Amino acid sequence: MDPESQYRKTLAGFCREFAVTVFDWPEFGRENALMHELVSEIMMSGIVERALVLKMGEAVARYAARVAALYSRDPHNSFLGVLNQRIMNLQDLIRTHLADS
Repeated sequence: MDPESQYRKTLAGFCREFAVTVFDWPEFGRENALMHELVSEIMMSGIVERALVLKMGEAVARYAARVAALYSRDPHNSFLGVLNQRIMNLQDLIRTHLADS
């Protein structure tokens, strides 16, 4: 599998994890919907466009800031801990892709 196909597959997998994680938390719905919209655009295009990856990075950064603020107030909340870890994994994936492209 070529690197761009692998990236798209990994990105889609991460976003499916987010959908499952935040299903019962409607306050994360807007961020989750935006991420899925961007992933759909990335999946539909023949190549992974850097501009879309940058947009995704911005959306994830906003999401991360919101979750980090909640998690800092309630560090024993396991849901927020899992969500925070998944966001960090997604940020690593985006940073790696941008560095390699």
